[in-house]
Amino acid sequence: MAEVIKRLGTTTATAATNVFDNGATASTYTVVSSIVICNTSSTAYTYNVSTSATTGTHGAYIASGATVAGNDTVILVAGIALDPTNRYLVAHSSNAAVNITAYGVTGP
Repeated sequence: MAEVIKRLGTTTATAATNVFDNGATASTYTVVSSIVICNTSSTAYTYNVSTSATTGTHGAYIASGATVAGNDTVILVAGIALDPTNRYLVAHSSNAAVNITAYGVTGP
């Protein structure tokens, strides 16, 4: 199967929630190329993004307690590798007005 470039997932959760689950198959992988944090409110809020081996639980932080200003967007550009053992991209914000979306490549 070929690699697929796609939107991996999105959340507006105010508690740790999976944005993406790479799956448990030994031959699968995902590279997260960018994470977009968009605040649709005029009030600044905080957000957290991490990778994890456990569903819905923060693990290795990419951003912890970071702030997105009101009516603003933050774009995190990185090559974050997810595999069957570290398979979850987990995120949440301090308010549901913040949308967190991940984009990347899955394979094979």
